[in-house]
Amino acid sequence: MKIILGLLLLVGTYVYAEPPNFDQYGYRNPPQQVAQGQQYQQRPQKPESSVNTVVDDVIDIILAQGFSGAIIIVLFGWLYRSDKTNRESQQANIDRFSDLSIESNKILSELVAKIDGVERELEAAKTLQMMKRS
Repeated sequence: MKIILGLLLLVGTYVYAEPPNFDQYGYRNPPQQVAQGQQYQQRPQKPESSVNTVVDDVIDIILAQGFSGAIIIVLFGWLYRSDKTNRESQQANIDRFSDLSIESNKILSELVAKIDGVERELEAAKTLQMMKRS
């Protein structure tokens, strides 16, 4: 039952829904007269932006939002700064890790050489003990 009601709600919303500012985007021709006899007035269209004014258009859009635009600008600055510090700390950690890796490989190679020497001495002692018994 819940599924059927949910589907009816979605279908009903889709059937009765209309995009915002329906008449401003050229979806259909605007009516010539409104019901009370007033003439329909369209907003004048803005001239298209060129490559040089794209940045100005973005700034105008953000500043037109008021408080929301200010929050967007502050969050952008905070994200940019935190991303920069995170990259620096990540690079420092990678450098430390590579130094540690080189140092540990050096120590391990020294230990392997010492263990090989101990193994040779044990084999020599073992051989000497076998020769004394026979």
